[in-house]
Amino acid sequence: MVAYFNPEMYADQVLKAERWRDKLKVFEQDINRRLSFASNRRTKHSVYAEIDRFVRKKDLLRCIDIQIDERPRKNVKFFFVNLAINEEEWFKRHQFDGFCILIANAICALPAGDLCRLYRSKDIVEKDFQVIKSVLQVGPVRHRTDLKVKAHVSICMISLLLERLLEKKLGRTYSARRAMEILHTCHLNKFESEGESLYAITELNRDQHAILKQTQMTKLSDDDYLLGRISKKEML
Repeated sequence: MVAYFNPEMYADQVLKAERWRDKLKVFEQDINRRLSFASNRRTKHSVYAEIDRFVRKKDLLRCIDIQIDERPRKNVKFFFVNLAINEEEWFKRHQFDGFCILIANAICALPAGDLCRLYRSKDIVEKDFQVIKSVLQVGPVRHRTDLKVKAHVSICMISLLLERLLEKKLGRTYSARRAMEILHTCHLNKFESEGESLYAITELNRDQHAILKQTQMTKLSDDDYLLGRISKKEML
């Protein structure tokens, strides 16, 4: 059994907790706004029931101090809600954010650090399938024959491989997706003039030059190089 701290999980849990506190404040303002209407006929029990349903969604009833006061206004009484975070209970609930317990088979003799790295490496496979399903849209596959389905999946896997190779070449400077976003304005432009085809490359900015240099593809920004390649292809 290994206890370890995951900083990404910690950051995600902290952000979710802060968002929930913001939602609680918005809920408090909204219910007080509705209770302030002259036509409101809510009972204290129904107000508490609505608050209870909202808080129980996150199982945080113990973390919230609920106070419902009755206030007079122009000879009419209305309810006012105050929802306060019980900081002591909130701390108890979140004091172990980011911590995990990893339980392995007793015959596994790996050191704690190696065991954690082995477990976390499974995320790479899960993220690859997520990319294939979302970005590359492997499903639903609109093919009816086994051959076409295999071809479609093969193209998706090759695309994923190219993305991973691109990220490896880029290192930590850019992600593959960010690099493609930066490069998407680069085009080979074709102009027709008196029956003759002229080609020109979109002028690159500094970031685009940097990406091509890091991926060893600076030839793609060379007009003469591309023009020679295009001319040979057209002659064929």
